[in-house]
Amino acid sequence: MDDKPATAEGYPGEQVALVRSTCLYVATKLGDLIDDLVVVGGLVPSLLVDLLSDDAAVDALAVLRRDFLARNAVGPRRVAEFLVGEADDAIQADTVGHVRALLSALGQGRAAGPVSD
Repeated sequence: MDDKPATAEGYPGEQVALVRSTCLYVATKLGDLIDDLVVVGGLVPSLLVDLLSDDAAVDALAVLRRDFLARNAVGPRRVAEFLVGEADDAIQADTVGHVRALLSALGQGRAAGPVSD
């Protein structure tokens, strides 16, 4: 069995462009569901950069800043409850760290600093 490349660099540019285009299309269609979605890694930061001027993207970034930058905020609590059925300090702190990293990658916030309550 052939091993698949672990990153986009291992694929032809045309295939990467097609995947990127498809992901961008799906992301725009899911915009109305932003309050019910959790997005994790991969192409997401690069796709969101293209959408930063879109009203839905502006709203989504506001939700991240409002609901996900403190460990005991509603966003990290919901992530922990989804994953393990109850609040969990470690999961909630990790969630805040991931959201800070995403916002930083998008030029929308800082990645460093302690996780607050």
